[in-house]
Amino acid sequence: MRVVSGFGVGPFRIKAPCRVLWSRPGEFDGASRAVAGQRGGFGYGTLPGHPVRGEEGFYAELTDDGRLFFVCSAYSAPASLLYRLAAPVTRLTQRFVLARYVRAARSLAAGV
Repeated sequence: MRVVSGFGVGPFRIKAPCRVLWSRPGEFDGASRAVAGQRGGFGYGTLPGHPVRGEEGFYAELTDDGRLFFVCSAYSAPASLLYRLAAPVTRLTQRFVLARYVRAARSLAAGV
């Protein structure tokens, strides 16, 4: 599946096209409870037009002892000279986006 997200406002919005590379659904028992010792999630890779080249993956892991972990794994490099020159801004943007991922995961874990 191809998706396009973005960052910015109006004419200053930077498009970020990506393609989902893998997905793994969660496993549930007959009573619709999550099965311990599993991972579920998805990963995507960037497409031409994205400010960086790379991949990112997200998954939730439910351990055998009932703990739940959210994992985000990523690697990237600037896609062009322009973005290489803007590396300090790009890193700040990546930190901002990661903070939003973490906040969303915490909200989900809290049942909000």
